[in-house]
Amino acid sequence: MRNYLCCTDFNRAGLNRLLDYVLKVYKECNVTSFPIDCIPILQHYGFGVFSYSELKEMDDELYGMCQGYTDDAFTFGRIIAYNEKKSQERIRFSLMHELGHHIMDLPSTDKSFEDLADYFASNILVPRATIWHMRSESVRNICRTYGVSCMAANRIYKDYKMCHLSECKEINQEIHDCFFPISIPEPARSIIKPIEIIEDDDEEYEPTPKEMYADIQRTLKAGLPLSPKYASLYRMFRKMGLK
Repeated sequence: MRNYLCCTDFNRAGLNRLLDYVLKVYKECNVTSFPIDCIPILQHYGFGVFSYSELKEMDDELYGMCQGYTDDAFTFGRIIAYNEKKSQERIRFSLMHELGHHIMDLPSTDKSFEDLADYFASNILVPRATIWHMRSESVRNICRTYGVSCMAANRIYKDYKMCHLSECKEINQEIHDCFFPISIPEPARSIIKPIEIIEDDDEEYEPTPKEMYADIQRTLKAGLPLSPKYASLYRMFRKMGLK
């Protein structure tokens, strides 16, 4: 069972909106090459970026809170701290995940928003509109070119094969032009099976109906698309007289 977002979970307007956030960062931070340099981007938006060990020397109490909350990266006010013991690929993804919360104004209280921040990180690190031009149409090449982990590259490769760049053509062209100012092609629709990466069987979070209803309301208020599961639940809630 897939427990992460991909392009098919969005309608065109929702995907366009997410890609617009990615493009905004590229333009404001003058991002023109891969792998993207994450820390200067965060500093551009006013964040101080520190490793957990650096944070411990600065503020032992804050370090204890960060480490107790997450083993990857944590945002507290204008500080983003990360676990330097993780791989560089994991650190970069975690930092862009935290940026996603800031850029899209997402709270950190619900799994659906965490998934959305993950999808933002995936797209800002590996914009789908550049994969063909970078000759990176394989899991291994995505890892090498964009500096992401094998697990992330496997998901990105699957997403790339499912996406139709022409559905959000204008925004994808603008993203592509940040790196290569020439026209972009559609990805080949050849039947190529991505390399499967065995993932840990972490226990999946199951929200209560009340939490799901509140989540749906926040998502709609933010103008973001509902996942197929939540769209079905929303229709059921409407039939029950809930708005």
